[in-house]
Amino acid sequence: MLQRIHVLLGQEPYKSLRDQYIPGAKNRVVGVYVGWRGESLPGNFDYATFFDRRDAAVRVGHGDVPELFTRLAKIQGLHNKNGKDFTTLITVGHSFGGQVVFSAVSDLLKARIADATEVVPHPPGSGPLPMLHGFGDLVLLVNPAQEASIYESIHDLMRNETFSEEQAPILMTISSEGDWPNRRFFPFGRTLGVRHEPYGTPEQYRAKTRSHGNYAPHLTHCLFVTGGVPCKGLPPPPPSIGPQNFDLRLANAARYGATSLYPLAPIDPNNPFLVVKATRDVIPGHNDMFAQPLIEFVAEFVGLAQLKRLINPTARGVY
Repeated sequence: MLQRIHVLLGQEPYKSLRDQYIPGAKNRVVGVYVGWRGESLPGNFDYATFFDRRDAAVRVGHGDVPELFTRLAKIQGLHNKNGKDFTTLITVGHSFGGQVVFSAVSDLLKARIADATEVVPHPPGSGPLPMLHGFGDLVLLVNPAQEASIYESIHDLMRNETFSEEQAPILMTISSEGDWPNRRFFPFGRTLGVRHEPYGTPEQYRAKTRSHGNYAPHLTHCLFVTGGVPCKGLPPPPPSIGPQNFDLRLANAARYGATSLYPLAPIDPNNPFLVVKATRDVIPGHNDMFAQPLIEFVAEFVGLAQLKRLINPTARGVY
């Protein structure tokens, strides 16, 4: 994935636009792999450790990971302050690693959303929200093993808002239709895990026991291989989906490599929070986060997110 992003950012129009805004800037891609004990038993026995690993993911996400992320963000900020460079920070978490990442950044995201929104929500049509800044440039969760309820506050605040044309993406979740551990094991495990908690309303209970990417009210987009079968049980794609035309409204319907992305309902084209359902052709199963169609999509989406921040100085924000 790192190699694919590096190659893409060395091509047009990324190269010429980078040279236009920051002359002489080099295109380098560096990966930092964060390991933790996500697997504690071999093979399929590992699925029996759901409760232990889920709680461990929460502990790790609130433990030393925020410190590491803060230091990486400071490195990014130092490089961007000199005006002669442009450094992008993309954070990716998979499965319980997605729980780790979200636990580490969620408080920051919610605090910045609170800063940008009024205590009393402004009525529709009253204008876009002030520029929102997330963690780094983009947080990407692939088949995250986290309950939908922990995302509910972001969903409630952001789903129906309008955003400025300069708003860059902040958080994207991509979950596969073929992710049977999250579709089957996760609800079973969470049903046992919340048995001592107040259940709340039926919908609140459902949000507590379903994984974030498999909770229909949160879904915003479908991602499928162009010309193939779209997401099952979801609204069909528009009659035609054109190539990404670099207007950089990244929540709009567009083609990315061999894949097509389209919104499931009216949504602001600059909405920075996307919850995407992907077909099996894009991500065959739970552990297939390096499937070629997904890599192509992520590389292009990351490249365009970087381009949007590069072109719009106010979108570079704070890190």
